[in-house]
Amino acid sequence: MAADGRMPYSGLNPPPRFDQWKPRRRRRWIANNAPPGLQQTPPEVAGFSPQQGSNFPAPQNPPPNFLPNTPGFEAGVRGLEDQYSSQRLGVINNQNLVAPQLKQQYERMSTDAGYAANQHVESMADRGLWDSSVNPYLYQRDIAIPYGRGQQDLADWAAQQYTGAASDLGELDLGYMQQLAELYLNAAAESAANLPLNVPQYSEGQKPRIPRRDRRRDRPPRRDRGR
Repeated sequence: MAADGRMPYSGLNPPPRFDQWKPRRRRRWIANNAPPGLQQTPPEVAGFSPQQGSNFPAPQNPPPNFLPNTPGFEAGVRGLEDQYSSQRLGVINNQNLVAPQLKQQYERMSTDAGYAANQHVESMADRGLWDSSVNPYLYQRDIAIPYGRGQQDLADWAAQQYTGAASDLGELDLGYMQQLAELYLNAAAESAANLPLNVPQYSEGQKPRIPRRDRRRDRPPRRDRGR
């Protein structure tokens, strides 16, 4: 039953308590009241054969599977998977090394910046310029700006490494799918070339049911034997 009280796919208003009827009674009521055609008949009544009086062609059966896993196909897939796994493992290993290398360079740069800051403090104290305006200017020029730019360069380097690794992984996936499609095409061509001629290459579909009364009409007339 639909939300608006109508039967799905039928276009009919069901009688009261239709869902409580027995299945045989419901099928008989639908057969007597529904118009012909698969679009106006519920799927449970229509089945897989066209209804009497409809102009719909018989449904086509799916073609048989003609792509067996030949030894050449299996060998090609195995070699392709081995190559793909090896190349992908190398890219992932290089990608995993980016974070430790970045951390190491940051720590070295922080250590060097600390030593430079200590030298700057001692130099300003020895020269008596600690309380002057030259102190922050020299610190900004010799320590803050150079090491800050170095950290920016490291961040840019890490971003380029991650971008390159992602691009390499995408190219590997694309190449794998293209080569796999080529293997399937070769297997299909080989199977089509070796297909026996007595095997049908298309589906004839399911033939419609013919009522018994129509079968009697199609029968040839009986020949009267001479008496």
